[in-house]
Amino acid sequence: MTSPVDVTYSDTKQPIDFNDNGIDIFRKMLTQKSNDWAYEQEVRVFKSNLLGLNGNDANGNRVSLIDIPPDAITEILIGAHASSEFKQLILDHCLDYDVYEAKLSNSNYKLAFSIIKKAHLSSTHKSCDVK
Repeated sequence: MTSPVDVTYSDTKQPIDFNDNGIDIFRKMLTQKSNDWAYEQEVRVFKSNLLGLNGNDANGNRVSLIDIPPDAITEILIGAHASSEFKQLILDHCLDYDVYEAKLSNSNYKLAFSIIKKAHLSSTHKSCDVK
């Protein structure tokens, strides 16, 4: 597992030196986004999976899962195009986090986030057991 890497936001694509080693090339490619996304203040963590994949998702796609400490998650944001089933799954199982839902603006090229569930205040042990 690598250390967290801040995403770089810019109006122009940053050049990638393909003479760098493969890991640096992929990290640079996967941590650049348009300034339009800067509100996310995104941090990414990468994990090499040299030992193989852990299984398949519900659609049969091969996936690798990693444990994330519950305290590393501060809130959950549900995308504007998330299915109602996915949204309900999060609401039913992620009780210890504030959950926000994105809506597309009718007048601007922006997303508006509104809180749809507050975390349980009495919770001392965070969990989000979605399977």
